[in-house]
Amino acid sequence: MPISKITLVGCGLIGGSLGSALRTSGFRGQIVGNDAPEVLEKALRLGAIDLAAPVIENAVEDADVIVLATPISSILALLPLVAEYAPAHALITDTGSTKVEIVAHAKGVFGASTHQRFLPGHPLSGKERSGIEQADPYLFHGAKWVFTPIQPGVAVGSHDGWIELIGKIGASPVCMTPEEHDLMLAFTSHLPQLLSIALANSVLGKLGLDGDQGGYNGIPCGGGLRDMTRLAKSDPLVWRDIFATNGDNIGRALEEVQRQIGSLSSALAERQLERIQQSFRSAARIAKLA
Repeated sequence: MPISKITLVGCGLIGGSLGSALRTSGFRGQIVGNDAPEVLEKALRLGAIDLAAPVIENAVEDADVIVLATPISSILALLPLVAEYAPAHALITDTGSTKVEIVAHAKGVFGASTHQRFLPGHPLSGKERSGIEQADPYLFHGAKWVFTPIQPGVAVGSHDGWIELIGKIGASPVCMTPEEHDLMLAFTSHLPQLLSIALANSVLGKLGLDGDQGGYNGIPCGGGLRDMTRLAKSDPLVWRDIFATNGDNIGRALEEVQRQIGSLSSALAERQLERIQQSFRSAARIAKLA
């Protein structure tokens, strides 16, 4: 079925970028935005949407695809509401950063038709700053867009039109189970965020700095500190939902990094420099994966 109307529920960084990317890639259908009025006004001005619909019932009317591009807690709250008002033919998808809890909730909402109505998704792209002001039509270029279909193969095969559009905006669609996604992202996304916070707070505490003074002026530091604390500027409200829905996996990731830090600490204390050098050589392999 051709896609002629896409509704973006949430027009912040991801939703706004998706709307802009669809238009830039040549999508000729209508893009409707649902969010707070002030956000929709900015999205219209940026060309990320064609029509502002602050009322959800109006926003999803006659939509072919409905994208829930909001924090995870909002996705969970929106699913039953969207299910009530969305057309029977509409594909409902999301951009949530964890998948197991969203999939479980969707099954409770859609029942036996979940694999036909809902295709869980997560674009592995973003910025440390959120909001429509940060929207970028090229945000997804070269990024993976993970789908965790309820019935692998069946769901994706029945929604080829949406998968094709994801490819046209520069992303690479990949499939995995919700469990695989959440475990992998705990190590590759959620752990780096917490490490960035821990490092930033360690530096602030040790140097007795005021976290509100801004910048690194007057502080002797290399570029590595800037690189590694960039994520510490992320929106804590967004991450709160991630930690709430993937805590066990993130805990496993933290245990592993604590083990690695303990190994380095003991090697340093014992002046076993070859062990540290071996850790360098081993860690360098991540460059081939990132």
